[in-house]
Parts: sequence; C-alpha cells; structure tokens
Amino acid sequence: NTTTTANFGSFAPSGLSTGFKWLDINGDGVRDAGEPGLSGVYIYLDLDGDARPDVGEPATLTKADGSYLLTPPLAGTYSIREVVEPGYVQTFPASGFHSVVYNGSTPLGGFDFGNRESSDWGDAPAPYATLRSNNGASAGQFDGFKLGANWDAEIDGRPTSAANGDDTNGALNASGNVINDEDGVTLLTPLVRGDNQNIIRINVTNTTGAAAFVQGWIDFNGNGVWGDPGEQIVSNLSAVAGDNLVTFTVPANAVNNGYARFRLSQTRDVGPTGRTAAGEVEDYLFAINNGPRTILQNDSFTVARNSTANIFDVLANDFLPPNDPVSAVLPGPSAQGGTISIGSNNTLRYTPPRGFFGQDSFTYTVVFASGKRETANVTVNVNLQFTDPVAVDDSFDLPTNSVSYPLNVLLNDIEGAGGALVVTNFTNPDKGGAVSIGSGGLSLRYTPRRGFGGTESFTYTVTDGQGKFTTARVTVHTLEGDRLDDNVEFSFGFRDMAGNPITSVTQGDQFQVYVYTYDLRPERGAGQTPPTSVQNPGVYAAYLDMLYSSNIVLPSSPGANTTLDFANSPVAPYRSGISGSASVPGVIRSLGAFTGAEKPPFSFADPSLMTILTFTARSAGLAEFVGDPANDSPNTDVVLYNPPNAPVPLEQVRYLRSTIEVVPKGTELPFAVDDSTAELLLNSTSFINVLANDIVGTAGPIRITSVTQPANGVVSIDNRGTTNPSDDRIQFVPFTSSLGFTDQFTYTIADTRGFTSTATVTLKVGDTTLNDKMKIQLKAFDLNGKPITSIASGSQFELRGYVQDLRGPTSQSGVFAAYQDILYDRNLVAVQTSPNGLGFQIEFAAGPNGYSNGKSGDIRIPGLINEVGSFQDSGSPLGTSELLQFSIRMKANTPGVAKFVADPADISPFHDSLLYSDPRNKVPYDQISYLPAELVITGGSGSAGGEGNTNPFNRFDVNNDGFVSPIDALILVNQVNTKGGGALGSGGSGEGEFTGDKYYVDVNEDGYLSPLDILWVVNRINGSNASGEGEAAPAITTFATSDAATMVDV
Repeated sequence: NTTTTANFGSFAPSGLSTGFKWLDINGDGVRDAGEPGLSGVYIYLDLDGDARPDVGEPATLTKADGSYLLTPPLAGTYSIREVVEPGYVQTFPASGFHSVVYNGSTPLGGFDFGNRESSDWGDAPAPYATLRSNNGASAGQFDGFKLGANWDAEIDGRPTSAANGDDTNGALNASGNVINDEDGVTLLTPLVRGDNQNIIRINVTNTTGAAAFVQGWIDFNGNGVWGDPGEQIVSNLSAVAGDNLVTFTVPANAVNNGYARFRLSQTRDVGPTGRTAAGEVEDYLFAINNGPRTILQNDSFTVARNSTANIFDVLANDFLPPNDPVSAVLPGPSAQGGTISIGSNNTLRYTPPRGFFGQDSFTYTVVFASGKRETANVTVNVNLQFTDPVAVDDSFDLPTNSVSYPLNVLLNDIEGAGGALVVTNFTNPDKGGAVSIGSGGLSLRYTPRRGFGGTESFTYTVTDGQGKFTTARVTVHTLEGDRLDDNVEFSFGFRDMAGNPITSVTQGDQFQVYVYTYDLRPERGAGQTPPTSVQNPGVYAAYLDMLYSSNIVLPSSPGANTTLDFANSPVAPYRSGISGSASVPGVIRSLGAFTGAEKPPFSFADPSLMTILTFTARSAGLAEFVGDPANDSPNTDVVLYNPPNAPVPLEQVRYLRSTIEVVPKGTELPFAVDDSTAELLLNSTSFINVLANDIVGTAGPIRITSVTQPANGVVSIDNRGTTNPSDDRIQFVPFTSSLGFTDQFTYTIADTRGFTSTATVTLKVGDTTLNDKMKIQLKAFDLNGKPITSIASGSQFELRGYVQDLRGPTSQSGVFAAYQDILYDRNLVAVQTSPNGLGFQIEFAAGPNGYSNGKSGDIRIPGLINEVGSFQDSGSPLGTSELLQFSIRMKANTPGVAKFVADPADISPFHDSLLYSDPRNKVPYDQISYLPAELVITGGSGSAGGEGNTNPFNRFDVNNDGFVSPIDALILVNQVNTKGGGALGSGGSGEGEFTGDKYYVDVNEDGYLSPLDILWVVNRINGSNASGEGEAAPAITTFATSDAATMVDV
C-alpha cells in the first residue's frame, strides 16, 4: 500500500495541473484556507467505466503540493477517479468522480478531490497514550477490515476512566443509541491471578483478502504503560475471519483492574501507540480477581410497574465456556411473588407482582452439557416509569407569622423523560398569603397573612428540560390557629405484621399503617363552659390523599381479591365506596370509604380505625406519612353522620402526620446520621461537615446528592474544589438577622450503587434561648453519683439526662414527655450493652417525680443513642425544677475529649416532647434548649490527648459564669498579652500552659489561643458576628463530637 501524506507547506498548485487533492480537515467538501494538499494519491482515467484502475488506463500520483496532471489519449468524455487510501473518506466530489469532456487540445483543469481523515482511536485514560498529542494509537478506515462487527471514526482519542469513551460517543443506530464499536474482544472466563487458563475471544471481520494481525496488552502492574514484560498477551496473531481464541496467564501480583488495548492491522509488530493505515483500536477495563473462577455473573434489570413478560438475557454477561454448551437455564422463585418462566434462546420472562414497585430478586441456575451447574442472582428494580413529569401534592405545617418559609415542593415530584424539574409558576394563595419562587426554581417560599392561623392552599407548576409541565396543589396549615375550628381528624399509627405497635422497622421488612378518622366535636364540646354535646357523632365518609416518603417505604402488592393496586384492608364499617390509587409514588390518592347503611363508630378520645395498609421498608431513614385533602370532589368529600349530606369544609379537617424510622439491616448500606451544630455566628457563612458521622456501608465513597432549604438561610453543597466526594460539605449562608435562631434542613447521601439515606441538620445561630420553653440537658457522673469533667480511660461512667420546664411557674408547669437523639464520640466511648430491655444499660427515674413510662431508645447505629426518652409516671404536673429522666452506663475507651450532643428526636408524634399544660401539641425543636456534655478522657499519664478548651455549653462564655460579657474578652486579652498565644494543651476546661484558672479560651475551637478568639467574643457581644472584609469563614467545630467520625467543621 502507498502512504498518503499531508503537506502543510506553502505550496501553490501548478497552473498546469488537472486538479488538486487536499485534506478536508473539517469534512465540509469545500477547500478552505489552510487545508493542505495530500501527496502520493493515485488518480486515474477510468476508460472502461468500471470504477477501478486497470492496466493501460492513464494514471498519476499527486505531487507534494497535492496537484496532479492527466491528459486523455483522445478527445472524448472521461471519468477521473481517485483511489481512496485506507484511513480516508472522500468528501468531494459528491459523486465520487469527475465526468469531463476533452476536446483533444485544451488541457483539463479544476478537477479537485477532497478527503477527510477517518480513523479509529482508543479511550484508555491518562497516562496511557490515547490522544493525538501523545502519539495515541489510531487506525485508518478500510471497509471490511475491523475488530467485531462495528467500526466508527473519531477526530481524536476519548480517554475515560472506564475506557468507554468510544463506546458511549459516536454515530447512532436506527434506535437512536450510540453504536458501540468496541465489540471485537470478549472475555470467555473471569480473569484470575496466577492462572494460565484465562481465555479471550477476538472476533475479526476481514472481507478484503489482506492479511490480518492482532496485538493485545493488559497493564497488569497498573503503571500506565503497556511495555512491561508479560503484559503483551497477544503478539502478531495471524487472525482468521471470525472468532480467534487466545489463552494467557495473569501474573499472581496483578492489580484489581487492568486496562487493555487490542489492535488490528495489516502489518506485524505494531506497538500500543502510533498510527496504522488500516484496522481498529479497542481499549477495555478488565476486573482481575483471586478466584475461584465463577462463570455466572449476577444480573440487574429495570422494568416498569405492571409490565408483563419482560425478556431477561441473563447469560449476556456470563462467561460461557467455548466447549461446554448450555443445556438449560432454570429460574428460582421471585422474592416478591413475581412470575418467572423460560423464554426462547435461554432467556427468562419476568412479570412483576400486580401493583408492586420496588426491588425484587430471584436466582437462576445454568446446567451445562458436561453436567456442571452454577447459580447466580438477579435483581429487578420495578419502577414507575413516566414519559411526562408528575407533580405530587404537598402539605406543610408551619408557625403563624412565618416569613419566607421554604416549601421544598420538588422532593416528591416525579421526573419524566425530560429530566430535572424547576418551579416555573404558581397561583396566589386563597387566604391572602404570599408566595415566591426560591433560588434556581428549586423551592417555593411562603409567607402567610399577618396573624392568620388556618388552612391555605394554592397550586404550583413545574417544567422539565423538554418544556413539559405539570401542576400540583400545596396545602399549608399555620399553627396553632389552624386547628381551633377543626371537626374531623385523620391520623396514622404503625404496627408490625403481628399487630404490635412500633415506632421503627428494619429495612426490608413489611409493616402496617393504621389509618384513623375521628369526630372532634364531642371532645371540643366537653371542654366548653357549659359543656355541649353532639347527637349521633361520627365520621360517615372518610377520604384523603396519603402522602408518604417513597424513597424510604413503598406500598406492598395487593392480594388477589381486590381491584386496588396496593395492599389495603378496610375495617368495618368503612367498607362501602372503597377507593384509592397508588399509581404515582409518594401518594395514595383518594384513600377511603364510607359506612353505608351502618352508623359510624364513635368512642370519646378514641379515633376510629378505617383501614390497614401494608408497606415495605425500602431504605434506611425516616418515613413520614402525611394526610392531605383528596381532590376528587364530590366523590371523596369528608362527611359527618350528623348533619348528613353536608361535606366538611377543607378548613375544618385536621390532617396529622406520623413518622416511622427504618433502621438499616447491618452496616452494608449507607446511613446518614443527624447533626447538630454548636452556636454559629450570626450573619456569617459556615461550613458543616455532615458526612463525618455518617455510615458509609460497603460501597463507598458516599456523596451528598441533595439538600433541602432551611427557613432562615440558604444551604448548598460545597465540593471544596475537588472531585473527591468524601470531602464534600454543606455551606450555610444565613439571612441577615440581629436575633439568634434555631433552624433545620435535610441532606441526602448516596453510595456508588445508588442506595440513599437522608438525615436532618439542626442549626443554632447566635443566642437561641430567648423563646425556649423546655430544657433537655446531658451531664456526666462517676459511678458514685459525683459530677465529673474527666475520667481515666478504661473506666465506666454515667451519662444522665435531665429535663426542665423553663416557663414561669404555674399550677400546670412541668415537662410531661421528653425524647432526644444523643450523638457521641464512638471512637472514644462505648455504651454498655444489656441482654434485657432496650438492649443497653439505661435506667429511667421512677416515682412521683419520675419518667419511666413510654421508655424508648436503641443503639443500633454506632455513635447514636437513638430516640431515647420517656414520659412522666404521675398524673400531676411536676413543676419547674430540673429533674432526672434517665441514666446510661458508658465506658471510656480512648484518651480524648468526648462530647455528647443532645439532638431533636425524629419520630413524631410518638416521640414528641410535651409540656404538662399542653399535652396534645409538641414543643417545637426551636423552643427547646438542648445542652450537651463533655468529658475529658485521660490516659495513663493523665493526658487527655484532646482539646477541652472550648466551653461545651456556650463557646463565648470563657469564664463559664453563664454570661457572655466584656469580662470574657478581657480574660482572653490578658492571656494573649501575657502568654503570647499559640497551641493549647489538653488540660480540660482551659487548664493548660496558657491558663492558671479554669477558662475556656479556645472560642473558635481551632486548638490555638489567638486574637481571633478575642474577635469572636467581641463580635458576639456587639451582635454583628460577621467576618472581616476579605476574611474567609474560620474553621470551627460544633457540639457534634471531636472524633473524626462525628466532627462538624464550620
């Protein structure tokens, strides 16, 4: 073969030329400035019109400038053609040749030819030679000569970490999918270290009659080159058309993932870099393991809900022996009750259970002709697949006189084929409130009319990337006024499958949701003066939409004797007009029934059970069930038995919400753990390391995938300028305010498999104590009941919880119930377990002033004492004194400063904190003082090995007198002036080389005494607390804990 060369020199084609041959770089068929000539191209007169050069036909080669000269032998009409070299495609003329008329004397001219380069390139990542700039491997196009069945051209290499840049980019097939041209090499066995029976199949297409040679390399040592001894596994293989089998050895010390390159060419001894005139380049990433060799590989498929006979080619990813054909493929049973049968060509047909969506699984066994059997697992994700987006209704409870309250309406909306949704429009609220679209269209912000307490609704519209839109309704309840005139209530309870009440369920298990309805009028009437009564009370028709967290739980499949698409067991007498639809995840629409000819049941202060639903716990986290108005009036109106035929207005229906916790099954899956910050500065940006205390699971790293917005600021994901998801954190920018506040937002994490978990972050910004009604405090004691601030490693101690009503004393004062999560340093201390009770050593205070009813708590998640609390024993208010609630036995294991953080409980209403005077309404988290404890753990020498120089109750209170005053700043000034500042020791409460008294001098908790600590106190006193101009937000830690697993830096 001749070699075509592009001449980029400053040559002009000869004026006597018949034409000019040029390199059409942009492939547009037009000779542009700067596009060079191509030399050495064969141009000929096709005298006999057979479109190929023959002996005796005039011909020439293009010169260095691309010009050529041809003169026909006689006058007449001729075709001028070129021989297109491998690696090039003709772009001009469009017909492929010039038809010319020669008069026998006038020279021919202007008959040019254009070619663009057509080469296949590799896609292995750097530092492998893949790009044109580093002499990457490429091969020119030669029709009928390729690896596998497909070939496509690229301008340059497409390096990607998975070596699939060529697979996922390029020309499309008839179905609109990218043609995967890397189809020439197939592993017939898994690659096993130290084994000499690893087999690959190399498929070659060769209809040209030319010789075909294959070279192949695997980078077994992972050093980024293919030149090391033993790495060329295929050398000058004289390949036949069709399949070529190669057996090779993998070194015993090979890396886990090896990048491979295979090259087809017409010449021998081709290396892993550079260009060949014809052939193909294919790069792969192969997994290498220790064996034993497993032929079958697990499968994962996704199907639509209620689809039928989905074809699963389970053998497609398996390593089938070349000389041991498959005799049979035998499916096992479906874990969720799906139907599986054997299809043609050893495929399986799968039909999910009716109404089911979620994850199903089954096994299949392959029987080979030799009699050998092997089994693998199949995971089936049954999804609700939507072409168009679907907005789902939302319901929110918020305080009266809220301002710009964030409504995260997109959380439960369903994306269609058009991808991500943004809020594009809304209607005006029907009671005078105001709505605006939040930043980026990702939320709404709502402000009710001043002084309004009631139910307000409006609609919003979301739009996807294809311009498709959908609308849903938002119902907002402003408390407490919303509930004053309510006549009907809907509520929810949870039970295990044996009917026992529960507040948590293990991931993967089923549980029951009890749906209740209640006529509120008799109870309200009994409390009036004088008392009033209601004749024939009870709810006759009870209908609602039930919203639920579809990322955490899913409705279970229905039985055979129902037309509904979810598991529903109506309870008498609510068995007429049964309805409901679970076709959209996140909501069961129009759930309910009416009593028919029967009078509805009524028991004072005892809601009526109307139906029992069965759900499956899908992912770890908190699943919330929320009542919301049904939309199909009049069919789904709420109606009382008396007066009859009169729908209850929406404003007079109380829709409650309940939360159940789904706890992870072991530590295989990721689990997001709540966080609580220490006091953050007002009007200053903070950074929160929420990943620090999360459980990674077995498929890390985890990454933050989304956040919701707090009421008093904006949060966003900060990747710190790196591609490593493990160092991502949350940036919090508070709205400008002169008053402190407590706020919350949630964040969601995901592992590499896509499993997710969501947690809540509680923010404390500035002084948050002004409106507090209740105090929950932790304190450390030794086993003799003496308060302690330090303890030797290896010793046991008690962590005690106290509660107190902070309001002024009245005859109804007292804390009735208190629940909390306790975050602790799992690397420093451990909770002592117990085979009895709650599974750990905890004692609740009993007696007249005790709290030993409704006991709760678990230690299933490392670093978290979950939902610990109880309610009071006596029937009388307990007053405003601080009272002991519980004592937990723990052990100090490692020197350091252990912190114990009181954090709001999550499971509502079952673990709400309540005051005696108002037992039906929980105390909001932002009206509770959660006070932490800190314990210095010393080693053999008495050194704690940690800080202990920051006040755990109020970082700004340097002298721990309970106030933040100029005295605190003065102490720091004196310390800096006399000692000079610098690194702090580990002497606990400020005791160290810089302090003679017990002062907490490390205000910003950076491990140093410096003027910055003074500045923080001064700003706190002045109330501005803003960073100076040009200064970055300082890095400080929160109350969360001091160990790396639970640190929060801001």
